[in-house]
Amino acid sequence: SSDLKKGRLIAVPESFMRNAATQTAAAVYIACFMYPSLFGDIDPAEAAAAIYAEAGLSSPPSVTTL
Repeated sequence: SSDLKKGRLIAVPESFMRNAATQTAAAVYIACFMYPSLFGDIDPAEAAAAIYAEAGLSSPPSVTTL
């Protein structure tokens, strides 16, 4: 698709949808991807790791942008 060619697709693993903490981490990834001018100063992987750690979860899965 044209979105794929323009690098505007993101694949969020299903494991991000299991509970409130993982859903929050997914929302951070999506917000950073969709609105880089607003969230450009946030590293979504670092934020997700902090959210997972605070919730007592193991490391978050990788998110792929296509």
